[in-house]
Amino acid sequence: MANYGPLDAILANPNAIENDRLRDKVQTALEQIEQNREMIRLDLDLPLPTPIDELKILPRWRELIAELEKCDFKSLIAEVRAEEAGVTSSAVVESTQGELF
Repeated sequence: MANYGPLDAILANPNAIENDRLRDKVQTALEQIEQNREMIRLDLDLPLPTPIDELKILPRWRELIAELEKCDFKSLIAEVRAEEAGVTSSAVVESTQGELF
């Protein structure tokens, strides 16, 4: 099918397909192909039920660290604390940049 161009071109002119078997299959399935394409088409204009900024998932750092401390996961606690510090400092930078620009 790559020889015939994009699917839109094939559907617009199935008679251009040289292979008789392939041409017959496409012509027979034209309606089904169109229905399938419509079913998978994404509607990009739908409003979101919640603003995108409210969909952020923020870790509950203190609770996570408390649970890790119960299990004595010292190296993992250090990683989580470092990640918390990095996220917190980058959030401050982002909010400051938003105000400057």
